[in-house]
Amino acid sequence: MRLKQLLKNIREPPPDSMVGHMTGGDGRIMRHMPFVILFNLAWLFLYPILARVSFVQVILPTLISVPLFVYLHLCSYFYGGPNSIRLRYIAGVFLLGFVVTYFNLAALGYLIFGYFSFAFVVPTRIGWKVIAGVAALYIIEMYLLGHSKETILSCALPAVLLGISAIYAAHTTHQQAHLRRSQKEIMRLATLAERERIGRDLHDLLGHTLSVVALKSELARKLIDRDLDAARSEISEVERVARMHCRRCAMRSLEFAAPRCRRNSSPPLRCSKPGA
Repeated sequence: MRLKQLLKNIREPPPDSMVGHMTGGDGRIMRHMPFVILFNLAWLFLYPILARVSFVQVILPTLISVPLFVYLHLCSYFYGGPNSIRLRYIAGVFLLGFVVTYFNLAALGYLIFGYFSFAFVVPTRIGWKVIAGVAALYIIEMYLLGHSKETILSCALPAVLLGISAIYAAHTTHQQAHLRRSQKEIMRLATLAERERIGRDLHDLLGHTLSVVALKSELARKLIDRDLDAARSEISEVERVARMHCRRCAMRSLEFAAPRCRRNSSPPLRCSKPGA
């Protein structure tokens, strides 16, 4: 993804991006989360600085890798399109982590970023296998680089534990998203059922009204030549019945419209009475 497109997506996250899904489910505040978690990059420099390792051999290669990581990280969160492309950005984060591990074991931080991104965009049954494979490759790389058992153990422990945390967090989020979709479907079906019920009521009410109007009109037609006053009375009755049933139809319509007014309005919308 080009930098111009990335900046545009950051300003207006696409609905099918990771940030778009997060803001849709948990509020707009989540659109800032990819930036907030970048403070964890301090992990990459904490140990090298405390251990006073070589700047050129350790810290400088790590500094050079940071802009590339930030680009891949933001692309994985703000890319709107096929999931296969998003997975390429996450794979780039993993690859960068393995490359920087040659210079700095704290590059595990890149792998941990990849853990959480990957776990959230694939099913759990796939996520845990890949994350376990990445942790195993990290441990193997440390062994091939000739690090001591103590060093390997101290790095392998957070690699495994944070991998488990990523899988659990993603699984919980997937379950919550599934629950939200189920609740929306239940509300949609309930609304549809209520609409159909009111439609049936209105159909029955209109059928009864039209039958009464037809009967009264026929009677008035027969009486108009014999008893004009009786015919006028029947016509007045037709008018009364029509008006009464019109009010009933309007009230039935408001039974359906009023809850929607309350849900969709802020402040609450007051529905006026028929004829007001």
